[in-house]
Amino acid sequence: MGAGIIIQNDRGRVIAAQSVKIIDKFIPLTAKLCIIRVGLVFASKIGVCIKIVENDSINAIAMVNSPGGLSSNDLVANDIRSLMRLGKGGTCNFIPRLGNEIAHALAKYVSSISTTMCWREEIPNCIDLLVAKDLS
Repeated sequence: MGAGIIIQNDRGRVIAAQSVKIIDKFIPLTAKLCIIRVGLVFASKIGVCIKIVENDSINAIAMVNSPGGLSSNDLVANDIRSLMRLGKGGTCNFIPRLGNEIAHALAKYVSSISTTMCWREEIPNCIDLLVAKDLS
């Protein structure tokens, strides 16, 4: 299983991307929360301040936007909120799966590789047509 992380600027241009291979087995909510966290850590490492996080899991977004609790998922959501505060705050929004096609195409690509991959100022060939379509 894998996940695709897409970082876009305010004009929608892809400035970085990451494909992440998920080795462990997680319930879907935990996996979505972990990927949001991985994306924020990736953005922090490359010096990008994230203003908007979008994900197609309404439950993950609701958990990040809630005050929190003490379950393991709540702890990951709290970490996400902390990472967003470090980046000067921002919002977490739900988008339908069709609005997240680029990340899903990148996630499919992960199944053909054995490691995490990152791109900066360029995009992998597997998503270039979707990025062009998204910008038009």
